[in-house]
Amino acid sequence: MKPEKDSILSIGLVLAYYKLSSKLSFNYPMKKVFDTMRSFKNKREIIETFRRFLNNPGVPQVFKDMTRSLLLKRFDPFSDEKCFELTAIYVPLDGRLPKSTLEKPELEIERLTLQTHEESYIYGFRLLNHYYVKTEEKVAPAFMFSQILIIVVLFIGFRNFGDIAISLLSLFLAVLWTMGIVGFLRWELDLMSSMVPILTFGLGIDFSFHVLLNFKENLKDLTVKAAMKRTLRETGTALFLAMITTAVGFLSNAVSSISSMKHFGFIAAISIFFTFVLNLTFVPAMRILMKNPKKVTQKSFKTPKE
Repeated sequence: MKPEKDSILSIGLVLAYYKLSSKLSFNYPMKKVFDTMRSFKNKREIIETFRRFLNNPGVPQVFKDMTRSLLLKRFDPFSDEKCFELTAIYVPLDGRLPKSTLEKPELEIERLTLQTHEESYIYGFRLLNHYYVKTEEKVAPAFMFSQILIIVVLFIGFRNFGDIAISLLSLFLAVLWTMGIVGFLRWELDLMSSMVPILTFGLGIDFSFHVLLNFKENLKDLTVKAAMKRTLRETGTALFLAMITTAVGFLSNAVSSISSMKHFGFIAAISIFFTFVLNLTFVPAMRILMKNPKKVTQKSFKTPKE
């Protein structure tokens, strides 16, 4: 896909057209424009031409402002010549094209630009997404390492493979439900959103520890059902407050003007809520069934022992 001849915008192009405008014509072949761009002898000539361009009352102010946007804002072209050491070049592309189609020219622009000047910075929406995906691939080993570390921590805390399985299953369900909501809302996963599963696992571990360890402590004096009731009564309020404060903290990203920040805040809050719900419903139910798989009778649900 080749850009239209007038689609690329740069300081050199603007000044070349301005220099040619003295002949009262703007319909020049691109070869003539490029030759004019190369005709500037040094930086001093470029700066003087730019100053005349800004001082010319015949040039619409909108064109002047547009050209100023190609310079670094922290430099004044009338007092600091460094403003021309770093400038921007805009290459508009047709946003109506498929995303996969737009990614190819942006990668090609990056390749050609870096061949010319290695210290250049290239930005494009699809280019940014391309490197999001590349970074996510690097995050995958970190995610696997976190799983191994979580299993080790759970084993040290529980000393019981059944409790470890219940805790991990609840975490996977929380992530699965969260990704289901993301898919339903048709949000794209980017670098920030891909960190939510690791966040969920870290927070879910704490919730599971509180529920299961408290249950084991209460089980010394109470029946299975009574011990779980007391556990939920004692830890439920604390987990609820922790869930609310943490979710609200992440939801504060909703005020951001960056869509990826907004999505990250919402996805993290949803994941935290699901983690809370599962640890107060699924985890207790599975723990009771595991404790008495064949004796879940009315006798097991009598009032607590005094």
